[in-house]
Amino acid sequence: MSAPRKLGALISRVPRWDPAALARRPSPFTGESEHTILWQRADGLCVRECPASGGYYVDPAPTPTALAELYASYFREFRSRGDLLDPETLAGIRGAQPVDDARILTLDGLSGGLRRKRALDVGFGLGHNLVRLRKAGAVVDGMDLDSDAITLAKDVAGVEQAWRDDFATTTIDLPPYDLVTMYDLVEHPLEPLSLFERAFEALRPGGLLAIDTPNATFARRDAEPELFMVDYEHMQYFSAATVVFVAHQMGWRLMHLEQRIQGPNIPSESSANGGGAWVAERRRRALAWVRATRAARPLLALRRGAQQHAQRRGRYALFAVLQKPYGG
Repeated sequence: MSAPRKLGALISRVPRWDPAALARRPSPFTGESEHTILWQRADGLCVRECPASGGYYVDPAPTPTALAELYASYFREFRSRGDLLDPETLAGIRGAQPVDDARILTLDGLSGGLRRKRALDVGFGLGHNLVRLRKAGAVVDGMDLDSDAITLAKDVAGVEQAWRDDFATTTIDLPPYDLVTMYDLVEHPLEPLSLFERAFEALRPGGLLAIDTPNATFARRDAEPELFMVDYEHMQYFSAATVVFVAHQMGWRLMHLEQRIQGPNIPSESSANGGGAWVAERRRRALAWVRATRAARPLLALRRGAQQHAQRRGRYALFAVLQKPYGG
Protein backbone atom coordinates (compact mmCIF):
# COMPACT_ATOMS: atom_id res chain seq x y z
CA MET A 1 0.00 0.00 0.00
CA SER A 2 1.47 3.36 -1.01
CA ALA A 3 1.83 6.16 1.50
CA PRO A 4 -0.90 8.82 1.46
CA ARG A 5 -0.12 11.96 -0.50
CA LYS A 6 0.55 14.92 1.76
CA LEU A 7 -1.29 18.04 0.65
CA GLY A 8 -0.45 21.67 1.18
CA ALA A 9 -2.86 24.39 2.26
CA LEU A 10 -4.54 27.02 0.10
CA ILE A 11 -5.62 29.05 3.13
CA SER A 12 -3.72 30.38 6.11
CA ARG A 13 -6.19 29.13 8.71
CA VAL A 14 -5.14 25.52 9.39
CA PRO A 15 -6.35 24.06 12.71
CA ARG A 16 -3.95 22.17 14.95
CA TRP A 17 -5.96 19.32 16.40
CA ASP A 18 -5.10 17.82 19.77
CA PRO A 19 -4.17 14.14 19.09
CA ALA A 20 -6.03 13.22 22.26
CA ALA A 21 -9.19 14.72 20.75
CA LEU A 22 -9.14 12.47 17.67
CA ALA A 23 -11.04 9.20 17.28
CA ARG A 24 -11.42 6.53 14.62
CA ARG A 25 -14.66 6.45 12.65
CA PRO A 26 -16.22 4.28 9.95
CA SER A 27 -17.50 5.66 6.67
CA PRO A 28 -20.37 8.05 7.41
CA PHE A 29 -22.03 6.85 4.20
CA THR A 30 -21.98 3.06 4.64
CA GLY A 31 -20.71 2.28 8.14
CA GLU A 32 -17.81 0.28 6.68
CA SER A 33 -14.29 0.66 8.08
CA GLU A 34 -10.63 0.43 7.15
CA HIS A 35 -10.83 2.09 3.75
CA THR A 36 -7.66 3.15 1.97
CA ILE A 37 -6.06 6.44 2.99
CA LEU A 38 -5.36 8.48 -0.14
CA TRP A 39 -4.39 11.91 1.19
CA GLN A 40 -3.20 13.62 4.34
CA ARG A 41 -4.50 17.16 4.73
CA ALA A 42 -2.37 20.04 5.95
CA ASP A 43 -4.07 19.80 9.37
CA GLY A 44 -2.67 16.28 9.72
CA LEU A 45 -5.99 14.47 9.23
CA CYS A 46 -6.24 11.71 6.63
CA VAL A 47 -8.84 11.35 3.86
CA ARG A 48 -10.13 7.86 3.06
CA GLU A 49 -12.10 6.73 0.03
CA CYS A 50 -15.42 4.91 0.41
CA PRO A 51 -15.78 3.07 -2.93
CA ALA A 52 -19.32 1.82 -2.33
CA SER A 53 -20.69 5.36 -1.99
CA GLY A 54 -18.22 7.24 -4.15
CA GLY A 55 -17.48 9.55 -1.23
CA TYR A 56 -14.50 10.45 0.93
CA TYR A 57 -14.21 10.99 4.67
CA VAL A 58 -11.76 12.08 7.36
CA ASP A 59 -10.53 9.33 9.69
CA PRO A 60 -9.38 9.67 12.44
CA ALA A 61 -11.54 12.72 13.05
CA PRO A 62 -12.05 15.23 15.86
CA THR A 63 -14.37 14.00 18.58
CA PRO A 64 -17.88 15.47 18.87
CA THR A 65 -16.65 17.55 21.81
CA ALA A 66 -13.76 18.99 19.81
CA LEU A 67 -16.07 19.88 16.93
CA ALA A 68 -18.63 21.38 19.30
CA GLU A 69 -15.95 23.66 20.69
CA LEU A 70 -15.03 24.71 17.16
CA TYR A 71 -18.60 25.54 16.17
CA ALA A 72 -19.58 27.18 19.46
CA SER A 73 -18.14 30.42 18.13
CA TYR A 74 -17.99 29.61 14.42
CA PHE A 75 -18.55 33.16 13.16
CA ARG A 76 -15.94 34.69 15.42
CA GLU A 77 -13.43 31.96 14.56
CA PHE A 78 -13.72 32.48 10.82
CA ARG A 79 -14.93 36.09 10.52
CA SER A 80 -13.97 39.11 12.56
CA ARG A 81 -16.63 40.86 14.60
CA GLY A 82 -16.02 43.93 12.46
CA ASP A 83 -16.98 41.98 9.34
CA LEU A 84 -20.35 41.08 10.89
CA LEU A 85 -21.08 44.71 11.68
CA ASP A 86 -19.70 46.11 8.44
CA PRO A 87 -22.41 48.25 6.78
CA GLU A 88 -21.59 46.85 3.35
CA THR A 89 -21.97 43.27 4.62
CA LEU A 90 -25.29 44.06 6.26
CA ALA A 91 -26.52 45.87 3.15
CA GLY A 92 -25.57 42.85 1.05
CA ILE A 93 -27.64 40.57 3.26
CA ARG A 94 -30.68 42.85 3.22
CA GLY A 95 -30.33 43.43 -0.53
CA ALA A 96 -30.05 39.76 -1.55
CA GLN A 97 -32.47 39.02 -4.39
CA PRO A 98 -33.91 35.66 -5.49
CA VAL A 99 -33.15 36.39 -9.16
CA ASP A 100 -29.45 36.52 -8.28
CA ASP A 101 -29.34 32.86 -7.24
CA ALA A 102 -29.98 30.10 -9.77
CA ARG A 103 -30.73 27.67 -6.98
CA ILE A 104 -33.79 29.72 -6.03
CA LEU A 105 -34.94 29.62 -9.64
CA THR A 106 -34.56 25.83 -9.68
CA LEU A 107 -36.43 25.40 -6.40
CA ASP A 108 -39.20 27.69 -7.58
CA GLY A 109 -39.70 25.53 -10.64
CA LEU A 110 -39.53 22.17 -8.86
CA SER A 111 -41.86 23.25 -6.06
CA GLY A 112 -44.51 24.69 -8.34
CA GLY A 113 -43.71 28.16 -7.04
CA LEU A 114 -42.21 29.18 -3.70
CA ARG A 115 -44.92 31.70 -2.89
CA ARG A 116 -46.59 30.78 0.42
CA LYS A 117 -44.49 27.62 0.75
CA ARG A 118 -43.18 26.88 4.24
CA ALA A 119 -39.36 26.67 4.21
CA LEU A 120 -36.65 25.92 6.77
CA ASP A 121 -33.06 27.01 6.11
CA VAL A 122 -30.64 24.97 8.24
CA GLY A 123 -27.13 26.29 8.86
CA PHE A 124 -27.93 29.58 7.15
CA GLY A 125 -24.83 31.51 8.28
CA LEU A 126 -25.05 35.18 7.32
CA GLY A 127 -28.61 34.72 6.07
CA HIS A 128 -28.51 35.56 2.36
CA ASN A 129 -30.59 32.49 1.51
CA LEU A 130 -33.14 33.39 4.18
CA VAL A 131 -33.64 36.77 2.53
CA ARG A 132 -33.88 35.33 -0.98
CA LEU A 133 -36.45 32.72 0.03
CA ARG A 134 -38.49 35.33 1.89
CA LYS A 135 -38.46 37.70 -1.07
CA ALA A 136 -39.48 34.82 -3.34
CA GLY A 137 -42.65 34.60 -1.27
CA ALA A 138 -41.85 31.69 1.04
CA VAL A 139 -42.65 31.68 4.75
CA VAL A 140 -39.15 31.09 6.11
CA ASP A 141 -37.77 29.78 9.40
CA GLY A 142 -34.10 29.26 10.23
CA MET A 143 -31.94 27.07 12.43
CA ASP A 144 -28.23 27.47 13.15
CA LEU A 145 -25.78 26.56 15.89
CA ASP A 146 -24.26 30.03 16.15
CA SER A 147 -25.74 32.82 18.27
CA ASP A 148 -24.43 35.52 15.90
CA ALA A 149 -26.25 33.82 13.02
CA ILE A 150 -29.52 33.90 14.96
CA THR A 151 -29.07 37.61 15.66
CA LEU A 152 -28.44 38.34 11.99
CA ALA A 153 -31.46 36.27 10.95
CA LYS A 154 -33.83 38.22 13.17
CA ASP A 155 -32.33 41.70 13.03
CA VAL A 156 -31.00 41.82 9.46
CA ALA A 157 -32.65 39.08 7.38
CA GLY A 158 -36.09 39.85 8.78
CA VAL A 159 -36.94 36.28 9.82
CA GLU A 160 -39.26 36.01 12.80
CA GLN A 161 -38.55 32.40 13.76
CA ALA A 162 -34.89 31.40 14.05
CA TRP A 163 -33.72 28.75 16.48
CA ARG A 164 -30.25 28.11 17.86
CA ASP A 165 -30.16 24.32 17.85
CA ASP A 166 -28.72 21.21 16.21
CA PHE A 167 -31.17 20.18 13.50
CA ALA A 168 -30.22 16.49 13.71
CA THR A 169 -31.07 16.23 17.42
CA THR A 170 -33.53 19.07 17.99
CA THR A 171 -36.58 18.41 20.15
CA ILE A 172 -38.36 21.53 18.89
CA ASP A 173 -41.86 20.76 17.64
CA LEU A 174 -41.32 21.91 14.07
CA PRO A 175 -44.21 22.54 11.66
CA PRO A 176 -44.36 20.45 8.47
CA TYR A 177 -42.29 22.07 5.73
CA ASP A 178 -42.51 22.17 1.95
CA LEU A 179 -38.79 22.89 1.61
CA VAL A 180 -35.67 22.36 3.71
CA THR A 181 -32.37 23.88 2.52
CA MET A 182 -28.96 22.85 3.82
CA TYR A 183 -26.18 24.76 2.09
CA ASP A 184 -22.54 24.17 3.07
CA LEU A 185 -23.70 21.90 5.86
CA VAL A 186 -23.69 18.14 5.14
CA GLU A 187 -19.89 18.10 4.82
CA HIS A 188 -19.49 19.20 8.47
CA PRO A 189 -21.05 16.79 11.02
CA LEU A 190 -19.59 13.41 11.89
CA GLU A 191 -22.93 11.75 11.08
CA PRO A 192 -24.24 13.60 8.01
CA LEU A 193 -26.98 11.09 7.23
CA SER A 194 -28.75 12.13 10.44
CA LEU A 195 -29.43 15.47 8.74
CA PHE A 196 -31.09 13.70 5.81
CA GLU A 197 -33.17 11.61 8.23
CA ARG A 198 -34.31 14.68 10.17
CA ALA A 199 -35.15 16.54 6.96
CA PHE A 200 -37.26 13.57 5.82
CA GLU A 201 -39.21 13.78 9.08
CA ALA A 202 -39.65 17.57 8.82
CA LEU A 203 -41.02 17.58 5.27
CA ARG A 204 -44.53 17.07 4.03
CA PRO A 205 -44.97 14.26 1.48
CA GLY A 206 -43.74 15.69 -1.80
CA GLY A 207 -41.55 18.23 0.02
CA LEU A 208 -38.07 19.10 -1.19
CA LEU A 209 -34.63 18.95 0.40
CA ALA A 210 -31.94 21.10 -1.25
CA ILE A 211 -28.26 20.58 -0.44
CA ASP A 212 -25.18 22.41 -1.67
CA THR A 213 -21.81 20.87 -0.83
CA PRO A 214 -18.22 20.67 -2.13
CA ASN A 215 -17.92 18.41 -5.16
CA ALA A 216 -15.58 15.41 -4.79
CA THR A 217 -16.52 13.87 -8.13
CA PHE A 218 -13.13 14.59 -9.69
CA ALA A 219 -10.93 14.17 -6.60
CA ARG A 220 -9.33 10.95 -7.84
CA ARG A 221 -8.28 12.63 -11.09
CA ASP A 222 -6.47 15.51 -9.43
CA ALA A 223 -2.91 15.19 -8.18
CA GLU A 224 -3.74 17.67 -5.42
CA PRO A 225 -7.53 17.95 -4.95
CA GLU A 226 -8.16 21.51 -3.92
CA LEU A 227 -11.28 20.75 -1.87
CA PHE A 228 -9.01 18.89 0.60
CA MET A 229 -6.75 21.95 0.89
CA VAL A 230 -9.34 24.39 2.26
CA ASP A 231 -12.08 24.37 4.91
CA TYR A 232 -10.52 21.95 7.38
CA GLU A 233 -13.71 21.71 9.39
CA HIS A 234 -15.11 19.46 6.64
CA MET A 235 -15.35 15.85 7.80
CA GLN A 236 -16.60 14.22 4.57
CA TYR A 237 -16.93 14.96 0.88
CA PHE A 238 -19.80 14.04 -1.45
CA SER A 239 -19.43 13.16 -5.11
CA ALA A 240 -22.28 12.93 -7.62
CA ALA A 241 -22.31 9.18 -7.01
CA THR A 242 -22.58 9.77 -3.25
CA VAL A 243 -25.68 11.90 -3.68
CA VAL A 244 -27.28 9.19 -5.84
CA PHE A 245 -26.24 6.53 -3.32
CA VAL A 246 -27.65 8.42 -0.32
CA ALA A 247 -30.90 9.21 -2.11
CA HIS A 248 -31.40 5.55 -3.05
CA GLN A 249 -30.44 4.16 0.37
CA MET A 250 -32.65 6.57 2.30
CA GLY A 251 -35.76 6.53 0.13
CA TRP A 252 -35.50 9.95 -1.47
CA ARG A 253 -36.44 10.72 -5.06
CA LEU A 254 -33.60 12.55 -6.83
CA MET A 255 -35.13 15.54 -8.63
CA HIS A 256 -32.10 17.61 -9.63
CA LEU A 257 -28.31 17.25 -9.60
CA GLU A 258 -25.80 19.70 -11.02
CA GLN A 259 -22.33 21.01 -10.49
CA ARG A 260 -21.73 24.68 -9.87
CA ILE A 261 -18.46 25.98 -11.25
CA GLN A 262 -18.44 29.71 -10.55
CA GLY A 263 -21.12 29.78 -7.91
CA PRO A 264 -24.85 30.36 -8.13
CA ASN A 265 -24.89 34.10 -8.75
CA ILE A 266 -26.41 35.17 -12.06
CA PRO A 267 -24.78 38.20 -13.72
CA SER A 268 -27.26 41.01 -13.32
CA GLU A 269 -27.37 44.42 -14.92
CA SER A 270 -29.17 45.71 -11.85
CA SER A 271 -29.17 44.66 -8.22
CA ALA A 272 -32.04 46.96 -7.37
CA ASN A 273 -34.90 44.69 -8.48
CA GLY A 274 -37.58 44.53 -5.84
CA GLY A 275 -38.98 41.28 -4.57
CA GLY A 276 -42.15 41.70 -6.56
CA ALA A 277 -40.27 42.01 -9.84
CA TRP A 278 -38.39 38.76 -9.61
CA VAL A 279 -41.19 36.48 -10.83
CA ALA A 280 -41.43 38.29 -14.18
CA GLU A 281 -37.69 38.01 -14.76
CA ARG A 282 -36.87 34.55 -13.48
CA ARG A 283 -37.33 32.63 -16.76
CA ARG A 284 -35.37 35.08 -18.88
CA ARG A 285 -32.50 35.19 -16.39
CA ALA A 286 -32.49 31.43 -15.88
CA LEU A 287 -32.24 30.82 -19.61
CA ALA A 288 -29.50 33.41 -19.99
CA TRP A 289 -27.57 31.86 -17.11
CA VAL A 290 -27.89 28.33 -18.46
CA ARG A 291 -26.74 29.40 -21.92
CA ALA A 292 -23.81 31.32 -20.46
CA THR A 293 -22.49 28.71 -18.02
CA ARG A 294 -24.19 25.38 -18.86
CA ALA A 295 -24.12 24.76 -15.12
CA ALA A 296 -27.65 23.40 -15.03
CA ARG A 297 -26.64 20.32 -17.03
CA PRO A 298 -27.10 17.13 -15.00
CA LEU A 299 -23.84 16.20 -13.39
CA LEU A 300 -23.91 12.69 -14.82
CA ALA A 301 -23.44 14.23 -18.28
CA LEU A 302 -20.58 16.59 -17.41
CA ARG A 303 -17.95 17.21 -20.06
CA ARG A 304 -14.21 17.19 -19.57
CA GLY A 305 -14.15 20.96 -20.07
CA ALA A 306 -16.15 21.41 -16.88
CA GLN A 307 -13.63 19.30 -14.99
CA GLN A 308 -10.71 21.28 -16.37
CA HIS A 309 -12.42 24.55 -15.48
CA ALA A 310 -13.07 23.33 -11.95
CA GLN A 311 -9.42 22.34 -11.59
CA ARG A 312 -8.30 25.78 -12.71
CA ARG A 313 -10.74 27.71 -10.52
CA GLY A 314 -10.50 25.43 -7.49
CA ARG A 315 -13.85 25.92 -5.76
CA TYR A 316 -16.82 24.08 -7.19
CA ALA A 317 -19.83 22.45 -5.63
CA LEU A 318 -22.74 20.07 -6.04
CA PHE A 319 -26.31 21.27 -5.86
CA ALA A 320 -28.93 18.57 -5.42
CA VAL A 321 -32.66 18.56 -4.80
CA LEU A 322 -34.29 15.48 -3.27
CA GLN A 323 -38.00 14.87 -2.82
CA LYS A 324 -39.77 13.04 -0.04
CA PRO A 325 -42.05 10.68 -1.93
CA TYR A 326 -45.78 11.10 -1.69
CA GLY A 327 -47.02 8.56 0.78
CA GLY A 328 -43.56 8.62 2.47
